[in-house]
Amino acid sequence: MFSIKYKKLRNGAKIILARNKSLQSIVVSASFNVGIKNESNKIYGISHFTEHLICQNKTLNQKLDIFGALVIGSTYKETTNYLLQIPKSNFEDAFDVFINSLLNLNIKDSDVKKEKKIILEEINIYQNDDIAVAEDVLEKLMFPSSYMGRNLFGTVYSVKKLTKKDIEVYHQKYYNPNNLVVCLSGDIDLETENKIIKVVQEWQNKTELLEKFIKNIGTCPDKQKKHLVVKKNKSKQIETVICYKGFDVFNKKKYALMLLSAILCRGYNSRLFKKISEEKGLAYYLNSFCVEYLKGGYLEIRFTAQKDNLREILEIIGNEIKNILVSGINKKELVRAKTIFIHETSLNLEDPVILSEYLAGETCLIGKIPDKKEKLFSNIKKITTKDILETASQVLSKENLYLFIIGDAPTKKGLYLKYLL
Repeated sequence: MFSIKYKKLRNGAKIILARNKSLQSIVVSASFNVGIKNESNKIYGISHFTEHLICQNKTLNQKLDIFGALVIGSTYKETTNYLLQIPKSNFEDAFDVFINSLLNLNIKDSDVKKEKKIILEEINIYQNDDIAVAEDVLEKLMFPSSYMGRNLFGTVYSVKKLTKKDIEVYHQKYYNPNNLVVCLSGDIDLETENKIIKVVQEWQNKTELLEKFIKNIGTCPDKQKKHLVVKKNKSKQIETVICYKGFDVFNKKKYALMLLSAILCRGYNSRLFKKISEEKGLAYYLNSFCVEYLKGGYLEIRFTAQKDNLREILEIIGNEIKNILVSGINKKELVRAKTIFIHETSLNLEDPVILSEYLAGETCLIGKIPDKKEKLFSNIKKITTKDILETASQVLSKENLYLFIIGDAPTKKGLYLKYLL
């Protein structure tokens, strides 16, 4: 079990301590409230580029290697995260090096030139991976005039244009204590806590907190109403992604949508798994989940199947959605969905890495530490079958439906959406 402590320092940095004396290592997750949402067209891709430069810092890696540690960076659309896991015996020295490397960027033109080659190759690999780009394509359709419709890498053109000065200005602007949340999980005693606070509190802000979003960075005109993309290739295996626009991270209805996702397509007894996989053997991969951003979100259903099964699968999904909209769900389904949510969340929050990333990331996003899981589970248990039906009626509509199909699919595009409606 973890005991959680939260503290905001004088320089604006937020520290979260998740104590667990049974652990032999300490996990550090440092999240900055900066990502694609802060990028103008001129510096598109700079969040990912900056993360690369920090994680590939030679001095940082040489020092951490001595302690048996490695920094893992992750760029998201709204935050950028850095993860460090270290044995407690080496923690204090490693933590000092880690924080210094995040807040004090020291790069050369040669570093930028070398990393630019790596990122351009990464973009090339990404652009040729149809499955990897599926969600980005759909997010671009759903959120055409928002950062949510952009990929994480930038474009070849925008990355080539980025300079050392661009990155230094960007780092100075956003990589400050008042834009930072640090979560540590492990066996953290009072002496270690005081040293952590001292290390972070020594840093001063280079700038005041700035805008949380860059405005007017549309990826395509708002008037675009395209809801379907079919990407042809020679594969007989069809990858299909179905999305329904949903709720942002602040909307409490997101929990009802998560339960609806479980009812539809999570686990053996879910409606779609029973009909598609168990009864008819039509698909060998089938899953659903929800995504929430600060300004929007969606429900995703994804499956992989042979092309001859595509129409039947889409019709089954469409029929099950109609059944829910007309007849709702039963109490047994709702109890099962709640059990899945509570069980999966409990297991995830027992993992110190997942816990650290979750607490740091969510606190960065919403500006406060997330509710304790007991309060979260209490709210989940209060959701009724009526709540699920209301959520389904609001989300599962023609206007909210977007579809991406990859493979050697038939060319009559208009039929695909019709099967689901």
